[in-house]
Amino acid sequence: MSEFNSIKKFEQECLEDAKKRSKEAFSFASEFQKAFPIEQIKTMKLEDYLYVPYDGYNPSNSFCSRIWREAGIMSSKGNIRPNIFGIFKPNSHISIYGKYLESFGDDVEGAFEFLKNVIFTLLTEVGHDNYEAIRECSINRAFRYKLLEIYYPEKFVHVHTEGTLNAYCDCVGVSYDPNEEQVYRNLALAKWRDSVPEIRDWDNSVLMYFCDWLWRKNIKIDGSALVVDTTELALKVEEELNQTLTEGVEKQAVVKVRVNQGIFRDLLLKKYDKCCICGVNNSRLLIASHIKPWCDCEPAEKLDVDNGFLMCPNHDRLFDQGFISFDDNGKIIISDDIDATNRIFLNVTEKMTVQLSEGSKKYLAYHRDNVFLND
Repeated sequence: MSEFNSIKKFEQECLEDAKKRSKEAFSFASEFQKAFPIEQIKTMKLEDYLYVPYDGYNPSNSFCSRIWREAGIMSSKGNIRPNIFGIFKPNSHISIYGKYLESFGDDVEGAFEFLKNVIFTLLTEVGHDNYEAIRECSINRAFRYKLLEIYYPEKFVHVHTEGTLNAYCDCVGVSYDPNEEQVYRNLALAKWRDSVPEIRDWDNSVLMYFCDWLWRKNIKIDGSALVVDTTELALKVEEELNQTLTEGVEKQAVVKVRVNQGIFRDLLLKKYDKCCICGVNNSRLLIASHIKPWCDCEPAEKLDVDNGFLMCPNHDRLFDQGFISFDDNGKIIISDDIDATNRIFLNVTEKMTVQLSEGSKKYLAYHRDNVFLND
């Protein structure tokens, strides 16, 4: 079966159901985050954390019980057991399990305080794209990645066990280093999806169902055959522009229109889904804004998703013209060319920040040095 036929077959057989399940998965993640926000994890009480077996009559709504009972809508539990949570209540007694807790002996409270801090640190660091924090995290691997798919469902494909993730990558031909932390395989799988026009509008849950469908049917495809080379695409856009336009403001304006009709904007919508600065989330108002201007980019940089922000028209214009920029921590830098009165009218304050990926920092360094209006 060809690569395109595999996609069509999945769409005919499973896409409608996959989208329905995806909606349920994201709904569960949203509800769970509201019930257990990251900022409150360190103050969680033991009874609010403990896994308690479901007896069919009085289900526990604790942190671990809900993950065990309800999170299967995101990805299968497979053969994992409740002891992955470290502290659990298999009967009337509380048990401490796992090498990472063995130093606590019978000190349940001490072990619990340790667990809360580990979970809080993991989720906070990953929220800032520090993926090495996953490698350094000491809790059970399956639990680690289950937490990430619940708290960051837009960032990671919904699969938490390493063997299954490897199988998914094999099914679509995404290569990986088995010695590398599995998060990078997960990100590579999502990046592959984003580079395939036919499926780049699928969310991480639907992508998981597609990979699972391939795996269960023992189908392997050459995923590279579906990939659109953004470097080649950027060169094509440049060639078309050069045939019709001269250099200057007119060309840059047309570039802005072209990139906001294509793959670059689609990728940024997946990455941010709202204005990076103010949170406007009406997609019809959002603009794909290059950090390093198109005219200054190498071909590989022109449609690199790390070289872009999604912004409302107001903040796009300010950033594009150099009135604002950001430091390597994502904190806004405001040019002295905007006085206090106009800052109010333009909705610009010194408290504003953007979430940065590591790849964006080199482009921001260029923006600060060459675009930002720094007197």
